[in-house]
Amino acid sequence: MIVKGVSNNGIYMTKMIDPGSWGSWSRLSGSTSQAPGLAVFNNRLYMVVKGATNNNIYIRSMDSSGTWSSWSQVSGGTGLAPSLAVFNNRLYLVVKGASNTNLYLRSMDTTETWDSSWTTLSGQTADAPSLASFNGKLYLFVKERPTAISTTIRWIRGESGRLADTTWRGRHGQDALARVYNNELYLFVKGATNNNIYYRSMDTSETWDGWSTLSGQTSESPSVGVFGNELYIAVKGATNNNIYTRSWDGTTWDASWTSVSGSSDKTPVLCTY
Repeated sequence: MIVKGVSNNGIYMTKMIDPGSWGSWSRLSGSTSQAPGLAVFNNRLYMVVKGATNNNIYIRSMDSSGTWSSWSQVSGGTGLAPSLAVFNNRLYLVVKGASNTNLYLRSMDTTETWDSSWTTLSGQTADAPSLASFNGKLYLFVKERPTAISTTIRWIRGESGRLADTTWRGRHGQDALARVYNNELYLFVKGATNNNIYYRSMDTSETWDGWSTLSGQTSESPSVGVFGNELYIAVKGATNNNIYTRSWDGTTWDASWTSVSGSSDKTPVLCTY
């Protein structure tokens, strides 16, 4: 789990070695004003952030020994949290424009060589986008209508470089987060007009089930990850900066939330490595 600090823009990391048992926090070099984006690629854990005092984009990676590389700047900019996902043996990065609501996509190969330029995607959003790779396709989720009471989530699926899009109305208040679990793609969101937590899943035929409500609340987007054959969700409190986690075995959620020491005023981000 990696978070942005509450009283500063520091970046902090903790690890769960055994289910439900978190280690101590360590502060990483660098700073950010938003939640980081995480993904495992080419046997390394990559972290991408927006600058703490600017809209620059920075990336670094950690190897299996826990050694981090230095920060590298990715040309371009964003005012919100960037998102990472691995697709077709490339690491994809998507951001919202720094001074507009456009969506921009870029990818790098295993030698850490980036595309020569950003690709501008159709559509716009006022919130941070989210990427997920599932069943041979790259999915992009965005909040399409930021002023609507009943917002629309737009999801774009990419296959062999081709993009298609579908929209549907959802309970979407901020950026959505999707993860693969038990051969389904799960989508978690904060409510559009409340702090409730909602989720739904899609199978390999791209058929979605209905929305389910998870007890508990958050004022930021939830984060999810898979560990020990269970799906974990992490949130910050709705009225405080406390961090809470909960897990699901595919059938039953834990009876209650577990409080994790530490705090963040942004989404606490999970990733298994």
